[in-house]
Amino acid sequence: MLLEVRIPSNTRWWRKQRGKYGKRYSTESYQTEIQFVTMAYRLALPKQQSSIEPFVWADVWIPEDRRAGIPILDQNWIAPGVYRTRVSIRRNSKTLASFLLSGMSEMDVGEAA
Repeated sequence: MLLEVRIPSNTRWWRKQRGKYGKRYSTESYQTEIQFVTMAYRLALPKQQSSIEPFVWADVWIPEDRRAGIPILDQNWIAPGVYRTRVSIRRNSKTLASFLLSGMSEMDVGEAA
């Protein structure tokens, strides 16, 4: 099953300049994301769904050239090359239709596609 996913590509740090009267503001971080199509191995519904952006948890294959921005010790690494991430239902509605209509909370889709 091919899905369109977003994964972190980099974590960047930046510091705001001094404000009025020389006050410093704290350092902030943000993550940039890359979006691409890849193969999913497992799908799971979340325990509590977001009303703003509905999603499904998916264990997806991350190619070698896309792994650079994800920390090695990230807890979402399931197996070598397999990463657990959120997948938007709106962007993958046709692909996820069979899983959502089945009523199952988890589904292994690795070799079925």
